[in-house]
Amino acid sequence: MSGEASTNETGSNEKTPRTLEEQYNNPDIIGDDKNKVEIIDLIPPQLKSDVPIILVPGWSATAHVLKENVLTLARLGRRVIVASAPHGVETNPQEIYPDAEMRKTEALMQALDYKGIKQADAICHSEASLFMTMGAMIHRDRFRNLVLVSPTGLIGPDTFPRLATDFSKDIAGQTLKALFNDHSRIAKMWKAYTEFGKSIVAGPILTIQEMNAIVTFRIEEILRELKSRGHGISIIHTAHDKAFPMDRMQKIVDKTMVDGFVSVGGSHNELYLKPQAMSRWIDHLLDAMGNKSRGPETNLEKPELTTSEQVR
Repeated sequence: MSGEASTNETGSNEKTPRTLEEQYNNPDIIGDDKNKVEIIDLIPPQLKSDVPIILVPGWSATAHVLKENVLTLARLGRRVIVASAPHGVETNPQEIYPDAEMRKTEALMQALDYKGIKQADAICHSEASLFMTMGAMIHRDRFRNLVLVSPTGLIGPDTFPRLATDFSKDIAGQTLKALFNDHSRIAKMWKAYTEFGKSIVAGPILTIQEMNAIVTFRIEEILRELKSRGHGISIIHTAHDKAFPMDRMQKIVDKTMVDGFVSVGGSHNELYLKPQAMSRWIDHLLDAMGNKSRGPETNLEKPELTTSEQVR
């Protein structure tokens, strides 16, 4: 497939800029001001899979926070779609799912429909694990395999004071590491904080509703149901995540929910703080789950990473 032109699953030709950077810098915009979705779609010159990825940013984040992840996965041969709509779009309420999360599910589905994607693998970070798995429950044929990175909804009963306190500790630890040990993190963190601030200003009431969903909504039974339907599910979680502690998650998650569970070093936002290494883990897990769907042999061992890419 050429990097200059591609044919989507509806059969129409879409001219795309030649380089991945140019593709990233030329998103599609759909919807009006109150229901706007920005869609980035990177199509590499050679695809390793016919099934594209939809990469879903976490709470109040956008594709701009995950730029290095998007480019890395595309360079690994994945078609990567990112839909940015920090508070989602208007949709019909669902009795069993939080409205604030259903808005985000609807934005994802609009993006897939616009691009003519019939089925995708989904990568979701943090809060996105809520509305992404909800989307897979409602639209079961539209999603194949899921990778949840530092997910919410899997540590049991929670409270807002606990989450606010421990998330602040997690951010403080990231900041200290950036200032004293790894200056490469500073620009990435600044971008994330900037996007977060924009999101709060744009929708303070929805922000509060999303925070409530993060604290109260649990996805154990959703994962069990999705796995029983044949979806591949893997989790990547960071050992020092204070927002969603590893020890609490390990008490909840079992083999009835996931095909693979990978523990890596770092804090809650390691996905964009160590984008090359984390993206290689994602690519590896997608390969493993894809192989499992074709036969019995699955390898979830560590992928080969260069020294500079190691997650610590």
